Amino acid sequence: MATNGSRPLLLFFGCRNRNSDFFFSSDWASAGDNVSVLTAFSRDQEDKVYVQHVMDNNRQKIRELILEKSGSFFVAGNSKSMPTQVREALVAALAETLGQDEAENFVEKMEMNGRYQTETWS
Repeated sequence: MATNGSRPLLLFFGCRNRNSDFFFSSDWASAGDNVSVLTAFSRDQEDKVYVQHVMDNNRQKIRELILEKSGSFFVAGNSKSMPTQVREALVAALAETLGQDEAENFVEKMEMNGRYQTETWS
């Protein structure tokens, strides 16, 4: 993966356990300076941590990469209710700058242009 001149990429990855579910973690760690991987492993601690929780704690980073640096947004994890909740968290983060309606429209455009993609499974 090229790092010089590449646009920033922010990947949120969620699964149950880091040790048994985070395949290719070393590959992501060495993917380059333009790639940020933020993880949520719901069963590694008493209180469940999901992708949308990690997103809420990183709203400023999301806005910077998406709005200021034209970054892409990739989500990986459980397909049950997570994709909807993650999308809502992204819209909420962007709404702090854009307002709710414009944030929703912005994410729709990201989806159409391939800048917002999900990889989910059950």
